[in-house]
Amino acid sequence: MDKDWMKMVLTVDGRISQSYFDGVSSFIQFARAVIDGQGNIRCPCLKCVNFYQICPEDVRIHLLQNGIMQSYTIWHEHGEPRVSDNIPHSEMRDKQYHDIGGIDALVEDRIRAESTNVTQGEEMRNFQKLLKDSQRELYPGSKEYTLLKFVIEAFNMKVSNHWTNKSFNLFLKFQNRVLPKCNLVPNSTYEARKILSDLGLSYELIDACINDCVLFWKENAMLDRCPRCNVSRYKINCGKGKKIPHKILRYFPLTPRLKRLFMSRMISEAMRWHMENPSDGEESRHPAHSDEWKDFDIKHPEFALEPRNVRLGLAVDGFNPFGNMSNSYSMWPVILVPYNLPPWLAMKDSFFMLTLLVPGDKQPGIDIDVYMRPMMDEFKELWQTGALTYDAFGRESFQMHATLLWTVHDWPAFGDISGWRTKKTTQNGERKQPTMYPTNKKRSRHEPNWTKRSILYELPYFKDKKFRHNIDVMHGEKNFCENLVGTMLGIDGKNKDTDKARKDLEDKGIRKELWLTQQPNGSYVKPRASFSLTIEEKEAFFKFLKSVKYPDGYAANISRSIHSTNGRLIGLKSHDYHILIQQILPIRMRGFVNKEISTTLFELGNFFQDLCSKTLRRSKLEKLEERIVHILCKLEKIFPPAFFDVMVHLAIHLPCEALLGGPVQYRWMYPFERFLGALKKFVSNRARPEGSIAEAYIVKEWDHEGKMHNFYGHLINVWEFEYMCQNKVILFQCEWYNTGNTGRNCTIRTDKYCTSINVKSRWYQSDPFILPSHAKQVFYLNDTKWGEPWQVVQLVQQRGVFDVAKVKDGEPSNHEDNSEAFQQESITSALPIDIEDNIRYHREDVEVEIIERVGPFNETREDNTYDEDDEDHEIMGENINNEVGDDDEIPDADDMDPDMDYDM
Repeated sequence: MDKDWMKMVLTVDGRISQSYFDGVSSFIQFARAVIDGQGNIRCPCLKCVNFYQICPEDVRIHLLQNGIMQSYTIWHEHGEPRVSDNIPHSEMRDKQYHDIGGIDALVEDRIRAESTNVTQGEEMRNFQKLLKDSQRELYPGSKEYTLLKFVIEAFNMKVSNHWTNKSFNLFLKFQNRVLPKCNLVPNSTYEARKILSDLGLSYELIDACINDCVLFWKENAMLDRCPRCNVSRYKINCGKGKKIPHKILRYFPLTPRLKRLFMSRMISEAMRWHMENPSDGEESRHPAHSDEWKDFDIKHPEFALEPRNVRLGLAVDGFNPFGNMSNSYSMWPVILVPYNLPPWLAMKDSFFMLTLLVPGDKQPGIDIDVYMRPMMDEFKELWQTGALTYDAFGRESFQMHATLLWTVHDWPAFGDISGWRTKKTTQNGERKQPTMYPTNKKRSRHEPNWTKRSILYELPYFKDKKFRHNIDVMHGEKNFCENLVGTMLGIDGKNKDTDKARKDLEDKGIRKELWLTQQPNGSYVKPRASFSLTIEEKEAFFKFLKSVKYPDGYAANISRSIHSTNGRLIGLKSHDYHILIQQILPIRMRGFVNKEISTTLFELGNFFQDLCSKTLRRSKLEKLEERIVHILCKLEKIFPPAFFDVMVHLAIHLPCEALLGGPVQYRWMYPFERFLGALKKFVSNRARPEGSIAEAYIVKEWDHEGKMHNFYGHLINVWEFEYMCQNKVILFQCEWYNTGNTGRNCTIRTDKYCTSINVKSRWYQSDPFILPSHAKQVFYLNDTKWGEPWQVVQLVQQRGVFDVAKVKDGEPSNHEDNSEAFQQESITSALPIDIEDNIRYHREDVEVEIIERVGPFNETREDNTYDEDDEDHEIMGENINNEVGDDDEIPDADDMDPDMDYDM
């Protein structure tokens, strides 16, 4: 058939040529042979590119207006047989592609990708088998399920319900008996897994030395003993059975998982989002708007020219797969996340790629580089040569390259990955103990701060990066707030205002009002610090926390963690501290402490609130850099030197990192911790937790008086009005609090930090209705300063809502995800920092504390030194059985909040 007309679209004077016009008519006549049941055919114009199905006359108009795809020389979508080598498409062409989703879409995209570039040999045979399984009916006459679809859904059921292999075998045999004869149901888990292996859902097992010296891989693959420590590769086995290695690394190859991102048309299009939505230079909503991303593009322009090249973040953390704190088992997954995706997809766990599963039961420490070797080799290959990848959206193949953008981890893991020592002196520039003290057990002064050269520097571009490792904001907030709460409430083990801390003040000759005074009987008088709460105030604080009621999905029920009988907060999670330090703690404490401390707490909460905004502005971040310096200086005037450990100091670097890396929600550990929680649920065989997780993950892969006025109230009812043609209108019926009186009998009080309302006064009772679009969600906290009936208003920013400047047609809507941490939408107006030199260090309104001397104060103090294991892995109420009274109720594991940390 003559197709030369496809290249002769226009004449010299710019009109449609007669040859092209006649060719379009002949094409439409030819394509009518494959009209579907709705009378449509695929349109090969330059805009539809055979993706949309419309009627033949509309196809004619599209071809005349837009032109035809010049590369569409074989009309395989319109009945013309393919001529490619040995690929049986005749059967597939009998069933036209439809706009489908789920498993069918996965198989369709996989077939389209493989059919464009299939090599001979094993890959060719696997592809043909995959194509055959995707079309074979599960049993004669089955219209709903093919063999491949059945196996995938069956494995999903196995993982979701924690079935063992034995129970899954029984399930398969049962299905074999129930379904009609001649069905294709696999007889065992092994046979079903073999079917899935052709989809690329697999991983490699690599033996490792028990001392983390080397991997028995590549040049060491045939060795039976470690070439460094000479320890046997296998466990002692006197029998003749299979040799069992001491440790096994599970490695999930990266390249096929990156390729799979481009096999889906929608995801492939989303991978270009970062190029199509640039920033104006001031605002930052995505890592693509960060200085690090832009600097990388300048240094490597050839990589930046291809928007489909993948930029990855690496997250690593340890967790206990058994959820039992008495069991010290520690497993370390290495997770990669592609940052090409738009904000509403980038941090979804469905796009997290588990790449390494480092075995326990001990953490690898700085030897984690040994286990990262296979991944680093693949990273170097993806950077230098790339991988030929099929793009389902562009319907073409391209050479995909990938790069590592940065790493995400907590502070101890930062030391393991980077090689920098994280145990060091205090962050106020002074050591807590003299260097030459007799009982000094610290490391020698000549030891360097670097323990190794990180394996990441083998990547040719890594040494030139401005921003390599992230300081985790999640753990920074948690530890900062933990210090505040523990010190102000005097919680044992968390209190930085200890007797030895008071002795430090005397040794330094500062804050004489807080020095310990020895009595004739040998006891000491300990003046109460200005930030310390009395027993009655502590009880009032716990009562306040129990009265807090959050909106649904905002935060966990913090009242479950309060045990006021022994003055402890048990089981608080990172997100609880996230809410406490930003909103709850400053409001509650202002009723107990003086103005100087209260103001500083509000300034600290506002700093973290602005830092954690979804949309950042460069000018505001530069102001945050100045504000945090003043805030820490004010805190140094209030709290003892022991308060300022490394996690408090690290807050000063967070604004700079936000300038380099963009919004924190792409660089903190919240989503990765929840991903670890999902991995923990995969453990069905407690004797082999790594194997359980690896097998399950493989399946899972698959306007008022002329001015604006805010009204405050509460929702009474929701009304839905239905009109003709299924039109509906929804109205909120509200009861308004009176916020119009600001004089002597005021009903609303506003300062720089709080808006407090008299909730007994009502307003506009005859005008209760508003549209939902005019409302914002708030919740109310009891005002501890003004007492009843005053309550403080707290605004709630809805989850899953992103302030994206440009929205294209066809972009997916935002989906709410209750697992996200609370963030305000953008940085608020930066408030000036109050500088006050007259600080009261002690309280004169309460009695002093009398303590007995139980030992010399110059003992080696180990409780204030920074401990890697104590940083974020233990809950505030360690040794619960010893701390909780008999009458206290400890929440069951099933009742605990799913927003948990797994920091082992």
